[in-house]
Amino acid sequence: MSRVLLLMFLGGVLLSGCGKTLKSGWNDFKAYYNTFYNAKEYFNEGRQAILDQSRSLNPDRPERVYPAPVSAGRESFGQAIAKCTRLLRHHPESRWVDDAVLLMGKSYYYLEDYATAMKWFERLGNSDISPPMRRQMIFWKGRTMLEMGTHSQGIRYLEDILSQYPPEWPAEERGKLQVLVAEHHTMLEHWKQASDWLSAALKNLSDRKVRGPAFFLYGQLLERQGRLGEASYAFGQVSSYYPGVEYEYWSQVKQAEVFRQLENPGGARSIYQQLLNNDKYVVRAESLKVEIARTLQMEGKTGEAEERYRTLLYGNRPMESRSLKALVHYQLGQLNSEVYKNYETAAAHFDTSASLRETPVEASEEDAAVLAEAFGQYTDIKQSIQRIDSLLWMGTLTQEKQDSLINRIRAARRRKLLEQRERSDERIMNQPALPDEADSTNRSAIYGFLNHRSQRLVNQGKAEFRIIWGDRPLADNWRRREAVSQATGQRAEEVQRLVFDGEGREVPEGSPLDVDDIPRTTAERDQLLAERASYYYQMGNVFFLDLNNADSARYYYQKVIHSNHNPTVLPRAMYALTEVFRSAGPIDSLRHWRQQTLSAYPDSEYARLLKKQNGKAIISEPDSTQALRRQFRLIEASGDSLAGLRLRLLALDHRSSALAPHIHYRGIRRYIEQARVFQWLDDLLEASLVTPDADSSGIIPLKELRYTTTRWDSVQAVLSEHTSVFPDSPYYPDIKRLQSEITVPDRLPGPTCDDYGVELKVAQGLDNFLSSVAWPSKVREGTVSGEITYTFVVDKKGRVLSYELTSPRTSLGIEEVLEASFEELRFEAIPVKEPVSELRCRFSFPVNP
Repeated sequence: MSRVLLLMFLGGVLLSGCGKTLKSGWNDFKAYYNTFYNAKEYFNEGRQAILDQSRSLNPDRPERVYPAPVSAGRESFGQAIAKCTRLLRHHPESRWVDDAVLLMGKSYYYLEDYATAMKWFERLGNSDISPPMRRQMIFWKGRTMLEMGTHSQGIRYLEDILSQYPPEWPAEERGKLQVLVAEHHTMLEHWKQASDWLSAALKNLSDRKVRGPAFFLYGQLLERQGRLGEASYAFGQVSSYYPGVEYEYWSQVKQAEVFRQLENPGGARSIYQQLLNNDKYVVRAESLKVEIARTLQMEGKTGEAEERYRTLLYGNRPMESRSLKALVHYQLGQLNSEVYKNYETAAAHFDTSASLRETPVEASEEDAAVLAEAFGQYTDIKQSIQRIDSLLWMGTLTQEKQDSLINRIRAARRRKLLEQRERSDERIMNQPALPDEADSTNRSAIYGFLNHRSQRLVNQGKAEFRIIWGDRPLADNWRRREAVSQATGQRAEEVQRLVFDGEGREVPEGSPLDVDDIPRTTAERDQLLAERASYYYQMGNVFFLDLNNADSARYYYQKVIHSNHNPTVLPRAMYALTEVFRSAGPIDSLRHWRQQTLSAYPDSEYARLLKKQNGKAIISEPDSTQALRRQFRLIEASGDSLAGLRLRLLALDHRSSALAPHIHYRGIRRYIEQARVFQWLDDLLEASLVTPDADSSGIIPLKELRYTTTRWDSVQAVLSEHTSVFPDSPYYPDIKRLQSEITVPDRLPGPTCDDYGVELKVAQGLDNFLSSVAWPSKVREGTVSGEITYTFVVDKKGRVLSYELTSPRTSLGIEEVLEASFEELRFEAIPVKEPVSELRCRFSFPVNP
């Protein structure tokens, strides 16, 4: 009996166990085919959508081996997450739970929801999972940390894993983790550590899809460390792993670049030519031709390089790419400035390059707009010097010789005008009646309305107009006025653009001369000599501060000293020479000019600065002047709309530097540039609102609207600031000229806040705004107090249009730091119902209330 009961009990247990096993297997079957199988299908569908996206490389930055997710397949990843969620809710005991959690994390990763992805990976890591599953979790967690930007944390996590990596685990997966560590270090710009980890990874990797991109990144890292031979080898290995057309192309281009750095231009040209002959890269033919020309330029074959550049620009098949055109003009600018020393032509090429490009083509290139400005300023100063030389020379001539010279120039001018008219008539007869519509459209798109962005086309249009119409003024009865003007026989006629050097030789394309400017007395001659010395100093600043040409800068500073005609500029030039020799050597010259400055001007601010330096002459170490130059060039190259303000504040912060007036003056030029752009827009808008009936001649009097905007008020303010802060500025003549030109006509002031009984209120709160101001130390220490008052011009929404200091300017730099914060200043909307566009309102800022 007991035996029967025992058998019955054992049978029941067996049946119970078998039933449980069968039930578990059935649940796993349903979990897999009803949910997880479909989840995998959706995930693979989304992943394929990402792989189908074309990938373009930027060889100027380190290229990721594991690229960041892109916006593709989002719906599929969402479906995968929904299926995995259903599995976890309805089949929590299924064997597919860990797989579903991993798939959830990967799906959220591709949806760029990295925080949620990290939660799922960490949940999986805290579970008791198999080694293969753990290795996948580690890889995806490290990859997610890469996208989250937690690079230091990611490095610690992955390095700790790799230090304990079991020997029985696959070497391939070790290599992939090592690649991730290298990518984290790359993002932190740890080039050496990144290349070391990548070198170790390449010994373990066999997957071609990973190995090719890894070699490309490895080459980029080695190049940044100057290990050019190794970089060339790495780039040469990429294409053997078939990583795709982009990698194949750019790896060879990078190898050619390395060859150029290794001074092997022949090898570089061979690579470029092979790529040019390959039909796969026909769309990149223009770029390759440019690189071949650049390589010839590096070889010193400037004539051949220039010919290729000009063929690209003006040949039978002109270039289409704006960025490549910009690069070619940039290279022609370099040729003209560095090889031919033709700075005027260089300025034109740099200006064209700047107008064509939106961003620098290469990170290592100086901004073309900065060079265009610098060489343009060089040209202006050079023409001013030539003009003075011409006036000085003409001042030595007798009255009879002066009259004879002017008559010869007038005759040459008439002959030239007749020749131009004859050529114009012939060109007009041989050209079609209507311009090509497509060409006009393209020009308008590139150069703007009426080609106003291209000075060359504007000048061409003016010249063609004058050829047909002469100097016809835009006014009524112009013929009558012209006859009266000729009858007066005024002798102060402008001399044609021909000037003369000190030896009487004609120099074309100089600044126009007025015979009234010829010096008649010793005082007038001395004034011109002092003005020329000031221009010499300005030219030295252009070479030293803008063009980084110490030799030319030294030449012009020494011309100031040797001429000895401007006692105001003389000490500045001597001190500037110490700055030049401090940055470029030799030390003996630095000591000489330091001693000369101290002896000649012992009580000057320059002597004080030299004593403060205590004779330090360490050339290899950057000093304050070099740091100031770098800051100046960075602001100039930024293209920032606030560059004028930033340059002005930089000069005021370093007002004791000999370079400060130059920086402040360049800031003024930026202010004027901005004001002109907005004045042009305002004039254009005003012109569109004026009917022809408003004037009997039908001519819209745009000139009457000049210098009437609030931006010109700001220009006037910074001009006045220059004369007060830099009383010995070499730019004083230019400042006075600009002040006289930018004359604001008498006009009634606009409505004020007092007129409407309202007052300005700071939108973010006055206390909050004042707490954000970087006050000078004396203010922070509480040793000064009071109020700083400004008059603001604001619109009804409280936006600041311009401002002007009303209270007396202090010498503590309080106004400068306050104005630097005005970019963040916002006022509350002003409750005025009347249709006014702007209001003038006074507002005072308390200092240590």
